[in-house]
Amino acid sequence: MPLPPDAHEMPTHVLEAWSSAIASERQARLGVQNGYEIGRDLHEYLAELCGLDAFVEYVRNSSCPHILDIGAGEKALALSQLKAGPLGRGLTYEATGLMLPRANEAPKDPILYRHAGAESLHGVRKASVGGAIAVYSLMYSSDAAMTGTAINRVLMPGGVLKAVFPLDFGHDAGVTAEELGDALTALGYDVAVKGRFTDIVTAIKPGAPPRVTAEVLYEQDMQHWIAARESPVA
Repeated sequence: MPLPPDAHEMPTHVLEAWSSAIASERQARLGVQNGYEIGRDLHEYLAELCGLDAFVEYVRNSSCPHILDIGAGEKALALSQLKAGPLGRGLTYEATGLMLPRANEAPKDPILYRHAGAESLHGVRKASVGGAIAVYSLMYSSDAAMTGTAINRVLMPGGVLKAVFPLDFGHDAGVTAEELGDALTALGYDVAVKGRFTDIVTAIKPGAPPRVTAEVLYEQDMQHWIAARESPVA
């Protein structure tokens, strides 16, 4: 069930309804075989993204120390844990998704959560995000170009995206890492698609003096993550 050709002209609420229906259909059809989850914690995020230390430090030292989790799940659990821990100090947070948190499950210090698909990121302010993360969520998007345009709208100049995709998800399933990487490259981004067991897209928006390349930022995160795994537990 692809988006219609005139999707870019749709009112936001209509686009969100289409996006939600498409994502739900793909999750139901492909979620079991691909281990689809909606409640990953911070430990799982760090493992899937091969670390976030360098990413977080990059965002913390930007003029917009604000992190957006795209497709965060109904509890935004990982982002809440990041906010509460030492790694996430000095930052503000926001999440989007297609499942709103239940009132009785909302944390005491809730993350700002917007009901929005990746194709629009409706409600997220323009150029307000220093760094965006997405863990197995953008693969359910319906259009790589629209998703890239939405990400480009909300990221500040020099802002960074880090998103993980499965290596083999099937072309008919949705957006692939390569397709999103191509869409962002067309917008002038510095893009690295790396990974051994997954595809991780690291992309830095143009428009600000370069502080690091996307590939180096990925490698720095990977080095921190490997070192943390090899460190003895006290």
